[in-house]
Amino acid sequence: DSTLRSFLLTVFLPFMPILKLSVKLYNDHNASIKNLESLKSNLKSLWSKILDGEVINSERTLRQIQDKIYLNRKSSPLIPEKIYDYLRPKLEGQMYYGVNELIEEYNSAKVKS
Repeated sequence: DSTLRSFLLTVFLPFMPILKLSVKLYNDHNASIKNLESLKSNLKSLWSKILDGEVINSERTLRQIQDKIYLNRKSSPLIPEKIYDYLRPKLEGQMYYGVNELIEEYNSAKVKS
C-alpha cells in the first residue's frame, strides 16, 4: 500500500499537469485541423465556381473567407518560434508552388471559355 501511495505522490500526481496540458493541446490542434479542412473545402468549392465562369459576389465572399482565416488563426494554438522558423522556408515554397498552379489552372480554364 505504501509503494502505491509513494508512486502516486512521486510520479503520477506531478505528471498530471503535463498530461492535462497535452490533452488540451491535442484537442486544440484537432479543432484547428477541422476548421482548416472546412475552410479548404469552401475554397475549393468557390474555386470550382470561378473556373466554371459563375458570377460571384467577390467582395462579400472574400470578406467571409478573410473572417474565417482570422478566426482560425485566432483560435489555433501557437507553435514555438524556432519550429516556425525552421518550417517557414519549406511552407513558403509550397505556397508559391500552389499559387503558380492555381494561376495556370485559371489561365487554362479562361482559354477554354
